[in-house]
Amino acid sequence: MINIKIPSQLSDYIDQEIIYPDNIQFGKKDLKDFLRLSQDKTDIHNPEITEQPVIPGNMILMKLPRFIQQMIKVEEIQSVMTVGYDKISFKSPLHIDQEFKLSLTCTNLRKRGETYFLSQEIKLKHPADSMIFCQIQINDLYR
Repeated sequence: MINIKIPSQLSDYIDQEIIYPDNIQFGKKDLKDFLRLSQDKTDIHNPEITEQPVIPGNMILMKLPRFIQQMIKVEEIQSVMTVGYDKISFKSPLHIDQEFKLSLTCTNLRKRGETYFLSQEIKLKHPADSMIFCQIQINDLYR
């Protein structure tokens, strides 16, 4: 975990892998809430139709910022937000109640005025075999 005072200190963490401390999983309630919100009617996602529903990729992307903000805490900021996804690669599906590990590596920090842009590479892995099922390049803004 990263706990720093100001965004410029993020440069000290470039190329370091940070691992979320707990396994993460999305349950039936999480999935049903997302499906209701997104109005996704695809059968492979529906826990009422499919025995082992697949978690939608958009649900994973929607939930990521919450975990990232728990991993990187900057005291003196007005706001932090995800401003872009440069590359998203899903290599295999994630099923309901299937645990996974999240790691991030800060790859670049840029400053424009009083705003910092942090580029990160996110890896989602199955804990049993450490196989990566999703890789994402994400950009967050710190102000």
